[in-house]
Amino acid sequence: MSLINRAPWTALVDDDGTNTTGTPWTKDKIKTVLLDPMDAAYAVPNGETVITSTTTGTQTAWAPSLNGHTLIEWSGPADLTLHGMAGGVRGQRVTLFNGVASTIYVNHNSTSAAVGNRFYNTVTQGPTPIGKQGYATWIYEGGNLWLLVAHDQGAWINVPFSAANFQGYGTMSWTVASGAVACNRIRVSGHMATWAVSVLTSGGTSTLGGTVTNICRLVIPNGWLTIGSIQQYFAFGRGTTAGTPTGIAGGVNLFDTSHVELTQNSVANYAAGSLDMVGTSVFEIQ
Repeated sequence: MSLINRAPWTALVDDDGTNTTGTPWTKDKIKTVLLDPMDAAYAVPNGETVITSTTTGTQTAWAPSLNGHTLIEWSGPADLTLHGMAGGVRGQRVTLFNGVASTIYVNHNSTSAAVGNRFYNTVTQGPTPIGKQGYATWIYEGGNLWLLVAHDQGAWINVPFSAANFQGYGTMSWTVASGAVACNRIRVSGHMATWAVSVLTSGGTSTLGGTVTNICRLVIPNGWLTIGSIQQYFAFGRGTTAGTPTGIAGGVNLFDTSHVELTQNSVANYAAGSLDMVGTSVFEIQ
């Protein structure tokens, strides 16, 4: 509930005892001084409003015309990155629903936003993503932050290609062309990320060079970081190295929270030359 607007009360004039100088206390004054301000104050947590938005780009104080508990149906033609949302009232609930293929990214406790406009999300390193048919719900808690209380990403999000995201280890290089990346998409649920990657030389270059080692690395997208306090290795998938089939394990370790490491099941060095790999990794993020 917001504070009651006292401006109409302040405008009242006390009578000097002559019954000629004070503000007449009429039925209309009861309405404008008491009832209307109370209606406005109490309506915020109880009202339900549905609005639409096509806002895109980066927003540090997004003001989508919130009114009471609000459902925002978003259909932007390009991605939306949120750092803060203005207009919150204590106890207010806002749900943001994405109905299109563009993606919404909501940053946690971003210093780009004023303190009272910031989001407080489950994922604290990197954004909370909302894909097609996904949603997130926040409650304006304590009068100074948007607390995430529900989230479903919806559709998987495709990771834009960058050759720098495919790396060898040490003196080994891994050169990947965009055409070789048949699949690179990710889904976040709570603190768990599921990441599916497929690199196939039938579509383009994927080559290991330099002095080969036993580790290839994938850069985790969107600034997400693994928890860094536990070493995790898991089945990833399969591949071929220089034409020889091999099983591939994935892992995250204590010292590098920004990569998934890929090793052959045999832990032997990769062979120089072509590398195909298909797999899925599931890991905890901060």
